Amino acid sequence: MATSKFDPEKLVTWNANDGENIKHYLQCWLDALKPTDAGLSITLPFLVDVCNKILTHYIKLQGVINESDRKEFIRRAVITLKKSGSNDIKVFRKALADLIWEYSQVSKQLYYVLFPLHVASHSQSLKYIKVLGVRFLLVDWLYIHSRFKIDDFLTQAENHLAFVMSRSSNDYETFLQLEFVPLITPVYGRTEREAVDKASRAFDLLRSLLNLYNTFGTVRRHYGPAQQPLGNILAPSAFAVFGQDKSFSGSPYYNTLIYPRYPSADALTIDQVEQARKLSNRLGMPNDERSTLYILLDALEKYGQALDTTEWRLAFLTLWQILELLTLQGEGIQMKNVVSRVHNLLKRNKLFDDLLKVLLTTRNSLVHRGQFPDLQGLEEVGYLKSIVESVIDAIFAELDELPDIRSVELYYEFVSRSDADIQKQEHILKYIQERRSKTS
Repeated sequence: MATSKFDPEKLVTWNANDGENIKHYLQCWLDALKPTDAGLSITLPFLVDVCNKILTHYIKLQGVINESDRKEFIRRAVITLKKSGSNDIKVFRKALADLIWEYSQVSKQLYYVLFPLHVASHSQSLKYIKVLGVRFLLVDWLYIHSRFKIDDFLTQAENHLAFVMSRSSNDYETFLQLEFVPLITPVYGRTEREAVDKASRAFDLLRSLLNLYNTFGTVRRHYGPAQQPLGNILAPSAFAVFGQDKSFSGSPYYNTLIYPRYPSADALTIDQVEQARKLSNRLGMPNDERSTLYILLDALEKYGQALDTTEWRLAFLTLWQILELLTLQGEGIQMKNVVSRVHNLLKRNKLFDDLLKVLLTTRNSLVHRGQFPDLQGLEEVGYLKSIVESVIDAIFAELDELPDIRSVELYYEFVSRSDADIQKQEHILKYIQERRSKTS
């Protein structure tokens, strides 16, 4: 094993109270590995998979975000530990840290990721937009054909999607050109998967922002048995990765959510795009989990998930989770606090206040009894979506005054108090400050 030039406890971390659980499942995994002439064999594959899942949950690896990558590093470290004949958790951490260190030293390569954006057209004055540090160039299909080897992507995507999308295999390119605008982003990664994960997260957030302003306050009506998503700007069925030489990487990336029929794409207004750009610039790349920007980013990602799904029950619960997140509800969630904090955040809007109380009944029926008005489900989700959008907008408007979670907590604490109570509070705080100044 290579000599480390780093602190393993900084590269590989876990909560102190999880240490015993990690030891237990590490030992279970080691016991399931048996030496053979050909190497190691697994006697209980299901147990090993479960151990890997649990250890991946507990163990944090610096700079490794993708769960499949974390699982692979942990698997390799366990094999190293087994071959060494040790079961010491410190040796395991050291083996895992060595792998992470080697991974961090791999030079990053340039990739180009092509995302079809579900928009029919856009303003020609808009050349790029930056999200989470990823720069998306808005181009046209002629640009893509002239600079990238896209034919292999189109052929493979057509063959795969023809059945799923109920289209003939030769009209996928026409469908793309009519209903999608190409976004191309140069992104660096140690592996193609790392580059794709970074770009995909930024692209999904971009769609969330564009959907926020494209569908703000709208409640969609639906007739017929097939459920439809809330969003107008949906995930593309497939996207492509090109190497630095602009050649196709060899296989398209397919989204897990593929819609049999995409609704006809609308054009974005320049105002909607500028609003999305403005919020994206404010978000930056928040890393502090105690910042208001961090929870706002989390809320926007959940908002995008809610607008993508065709399962109205899931969309409803996801939107409600956003309200719980932005009203700072922890494990002991108090629904009365969610309602009252939304009420105060939206400046005591009676319409939304009464509507949220009605929707709370729907939420309780769904969570506690599994009941949901499926035929009117989209209407219920649409009403909740309107409230969520107003809450996101309100938090965004208060970012300068409420930059961190503690300030948001104090805001919720004091905003519900009467003017007389706040004046008394100010008087007492001023008195305390004067006393402290005299004794300092």
